[in-house]
Amino acid sequence: QWWQVFYTLCSDIVDATITESPRDFLRVFLARLLKWQSMLKLLDEKRMSQSEIQGLWGELIFLYRHLSKKFSWSSAVNSWKGPWGHPQDYSVEGDVIEIKTLQNSSRREVMISSLNQLDHVGGRIFLHLIVVGMSEDSYADALTLNELVSRIRQSIDLDIETRDAFDAAVSKAGYVYDPAYDLARYLVVEENTY
Repeated sequence: QWWQVFYTLCSDIVDATITESPRDFLRVFLARLLKWQSMLKLLDEKRMSQSEIQGLWGELIFLYRHLSKKFSWSSAVNSWKGPWGHPQDYSVEGDVIEIKTLQNSSRREVMISSLNQLDHVGGRIFLHLIVVGMSEDSYADALTLNELVSRIRQSIDLDIETRDAFDAAVSKAGYVYDPAYDLARYLVVEENTY
């Protein structure tokens, strides 16, 4: 289980330092190591609840399936504002998008946490509803939170600046790799934008 964390750490350090000159190598290496050290400290803190995992999964699947297809990864990641305290999850070309993720078996009611989520000056506001089901390991489109984060990081590929921005955002949202996040596999059952 923890070998995945170590492998990801090593891959990230190699990606960040591979093009550095010998003079800058040590500085970049130590900066990356310190970043990982602070992220791994979060493992000792509270693990995300099931509803937090599901909500983050919904925000990330929207980023992966929709925004990254319409915009560059840099623009898509930078449009994700929720982790930074913005009332809505995404801000795209003057419009804002709030993502709500519900279980397939649950009633189709969403909870608006504050009136600020419904307030936006200057553009349109959208509610994107994602209905998810739990799935077996064998279904190809079903992803755990860890798998989705990994898939996004791989898609961003060698754009270190964008990957750093993504890592900072998921960290701010409360995510740090945890084997427990591989227990629930989600599958999009339905999506609607209002």
